[in-house]
Parts: sequence; structure tokens; C-alpha cells
Amino acid sequence: AEEEREFLLELSAALHDERDPDLVAALAAERLRDRLGAARATLFAVDAAAGTAAVRRDALGARGRAAGHPDVAGTFPLAAFG
Repeated sequence: AEEEREFLLELSAALHDERDPDLVAALAAERLRDRLGAARATLFAVDAAAGTAAVRRDALGARGRAAGHPDVAGTFPLAAFG
């Protein structure tokens, strides 16, 4: 619980003065990816009425690139996510 609290405090501090929503999304995705030790963290904008999810930010890290993961972009049907 203390590690999560520390992560959230650090994330809050990093985003505190940022006003650009795209940069906020990018920084948050990168920090989350690194925190989880993931190859990538992808943020989607969901349009429930249209039944789609559009990639808003794809934070593909060095690990993901080294593993040959492709960049993802585009809009996908929600059904593709199960």
C-alpha cells in the first residue's frame, strides 16, 4: 500500500503543473508502464454509443520495441476486447 501511495504522489507531482491534456496522458501512460514493468501502456478513448475504442496514447517502451511489438493506432470495435 505504501508503494502505491508513493507512486501516486510522484505521479501527481510530475503532472501538477502540466496543462496540455495530451502531455498529461503521455506522461501518465509512461509512468504506469514503467511502474508495472510492462512493455506498453495504451490509453483508449471509449465511445460506448458507437461501440468503439480509439487509441489516445500508446506508450511503447524500450522493452516492447526490443520484443518487436508494433505501434498500435486506430479505432477498434469494443467487441475486440472481449
